Amino acid sequence: MKIKFTIALLHLFLMWSGAFSQSINDVYDGGVEKMKKKLYEEAIKDFSFVIQKDSYYFNALHDRAMCYAAQNKIDLAIKDLTASITAKKDFLQSFLDRADIYYKTNKTKEALADYEQIIKLKPSYILAYEKRATLYVQEKNNDLALIDLSKAIELKTNNENCYIQRGNIYQESNKINEAIKDYTTAITINPNNGMSYYKRAQCNINLQKYKEAIPDLNKAIELKIVNEEVYFQRASAYNLLKMNDKALTDYSIIINTYKTKKPEVYSKRGLIYNELGQYANAVKDFSKVITLDKTNFESYFNRGEAYAKQGKTKDPLALKDFSKAIELNSESGEAYLKRGIYYFDKKKNDDALDDLNKAVKLTKSGLSYYYRGAVLYEMNKTAEACIDLKKAKELGCKEAIAKANNLCP
Repeated sequence: MKIKFTIALLHLFLMWSGAFSQSINDVYDGGVEKMKKKLYEEAIKDFSFVIQKDSYYFNALHDRAMCYAAQNKIDLAIKDLTASITAKKDFLQSFLDRADIYYKTNKTKEALADYEQIIKLKPSYILAYEKRATLYVQEKNNDLALIDLSKAIELKTNNENCYIQRGNIYQESNKINEAIKDYTTAITINPNNGMSYYKRAQCNINLQKYKEAIPDLNKAIELKIVNEEVYFQRASAYNLLKMNDKALTDYSIIINTYKTKKPEVYSKRGLIYNELGQYANAVKDFSKVITLDKTNFESYFNRGEAYAKQGKTKDPLALKDFSKAIELNSESGEAYLKRGIYYFDKKKNDDALDDLNKAVKLTKSGLSYYYRGAVLYEMNKTAEACIDLKKAKELGCKEAIAKANNLCP
């Protein structure tokens, strides 16, 4: 009889225990659903009920912490995550989430300690290496970041950002080919991440492979990596490949859409206008450069050149700009060369010779020797002219080759 009674009591206890367990699990599940719907206060009530009944219910502690974190109640979130780790010593998700909160609240040391603990508990946990690497990158500790990123890659991560970050470190270290390999792998993993294409394009530009860079820049723009710098990179690539129409389009987008204040953009567009014979447009762009930077001597002699090509009525403006360029930088051989060529074209040989003497002294370029030789020849100083023309030819000046061959024995 006593044995039957004991069995009955045990049966009742088990039934009650099962009902209790079922009850708090149901409440917990309800809290999870509310958390998914961002009903954080209601979810917290459910999780708190569960924790009150079972203080070691680690999932409830973790999820309540996440609700607190979403409400920016950082201290309460940390407290619950710590309690969940106490309840379950190898609760990796709580370590990971606590590390994230520590880092976001500038507690780098504590975050690193949590990532270290995760890796000790599970050395093959890829996400811990990736997150710690991101922390190291943001802390400008590229050496340690590289170790973690390489470990994650060794463990076969499928996260393209891991390859992008390592590619960035390689790029900063001037290991361009290694960077290209990582960006290419990132593209293979996720062909829709525009940043991978943009970064690979930068590498090819660094290697002066402009034809290879342009398709990647096109793809980056197609994938909404759209900003002033991307268009500038593509415009510069077009410019260097002498694809002037496309370069003009991109420089104009930067100017008209992004309202750029960068003198370089106007200067580059102005040089293209000059090359295309659109001198009035060139003058406008060089004038804008001067407005933005009154010390930009190159824009004065570029504008002077554009004025000079518009006929005699613009000669005074051209001369004024050449002289201003020299005033701003008396060590600019290029400025003396430009003004010397201007004087030569105007048959002012004495003035041209003075400027070209200075250009040769400052630059020793083939073009400087060529024009000085041309001036000397016009002044009937043939022997001196031939010395300069031969020197220009020796320096690879194309203009000098035929003239030296025809005029000089």
